[in-house]
Amino acid sequence: MKKGYHIPLGYTEKEIVKIGEELLGSGIYQAIEIKYPYGMAGFNPESYLKGINELKSQFSPEITMHIPTNLDIGHTNPFIWNAILDEIKKSIDFAEEYDASVLAIHPGTIGTMDIPAPDGSKIKDALIQAGQKKKEHARYLTVQALEIIASYIDGMPAVLALENVLLSQEIVYSPEELDFIINEVNRPNVKALFDCGHAFRCGIHPAEFLKQLKAGIAHVHVNDNDGTCDLHQSIGEGKIDYAPMFEVLKEKGYKGIILMETSYRNSQSLAEDAEKLDRYIGS
Repeated sequence: MKKGYHIPLGYTEKEIVKIGEELLGSGIYQAIEIKYPYGMAGFNPESYLKGINELKSQFSPEITMHIPTNLDIGHTNPFIWNAILDEIKKSIDFAEEYDASVLAIHPGTIGTMDIPAPDGSKIKDALIQAGQKKKEHARYLTVQALEIIASYIDGMPAVLALENVLLSQEIVYSPEELDFIINEVNRPNVKALFDCGHAFRCGIHPAEFLKQLKAGIAHVHVNDNDGTCDLHQSIGEGKIDYAPMFEVLKEKGYKGIILMETSYRNSQSLAEDAEKLDRYIGS
């Protein structure tokens, strides 16, 4: 397994290069996950682009890209849905310039809706049922979108990796839900992205999630939390037990990238995470 780290859009060329020199230059990490730096009001991508271009030129890391999470492939307005797909295609064209091996993507959502906990009342039961219908529609739209994107990247080396998520308006919490959508799409270039922090936040032990997941795994995001919020902490700062999770990954024969997706501000915390990863996966 290779070790990688993500590069948030807020990082400047100087920060990106300095951290890269310390982590990629030393061989501590071998991969990076970049973001699509366009389509955001008020953001100038120039410094970010210079930074990731310098890393690509100097160190030739394996590169993956996260498709923007604000592009909701479950959007019910057909005009907006098609515009979202057009923007996703632009992000994929950008990723192709970097020979990205994995394209991480979130499933669709139902937008915003206040879904109550059940208490036996008719009005709340009706709202819960309405929320479920919306989720069924978002799943349908997600499958349609993934089929279109899979066709778009057909012939490219990149794999589309669908991520398990965690918020109430999202549609993929469990391994069964992730398997369902991947099976419905049924394309060899669409696989699973396993995020251990998301699973833990949903109350599912990461090792148990992996045991139940039947789909092929193309990518793994690692971060820690306390089970109450997706905190993106470094390994050991939260409550996740990683040893059994990595044992299951080994049993499944996972050979891809272990991508640290934490809220780091310098190379030290990522270097410490790499040392901890080595205890689980071997250096």
